[in-house]
Amino acid sequence: MRRSYEEQIAEYDAQIARIRARRQAAIARYGKEERKARTHALCVLGGMVERCFENGWKSIDWQGLDSLIENNRELFAQRTAEPLPAPDAARRLREWERSTRKGGGEHETDDA
Repeated sequence: MRRSYEEQIAEYDAQIARIRARRQAAIARYGKEERKARTHALCVLGGMVERCFENGWKSIDWQGLDSLIENNRELFAQRTAEPLPAPDAARRLREWERSTRKGGGEHETDDA
């Protein structure tokens, strides 16, 4: 039996609604993955900074640290790597973390 035009249109509308829902779910997943990777990177970065303070984060002069960073922006800018999509950047960070746990050059610099 042949479906009416109204039934076909209703089915198309339902398909569109399902596709839109899948699209929104994919966008939400992507956003969650981005936030999770960024949060991890910020925690690692914060840990690196905190290690510079003998008494931990409770003894940090936040204004002084902010001034130090602000006055040395060019120095920090020289230490950038190729920008990557979040999954690849997170992978690069995890690889670096693994290498430092194994004792492999955690504080090496290439100042030369």
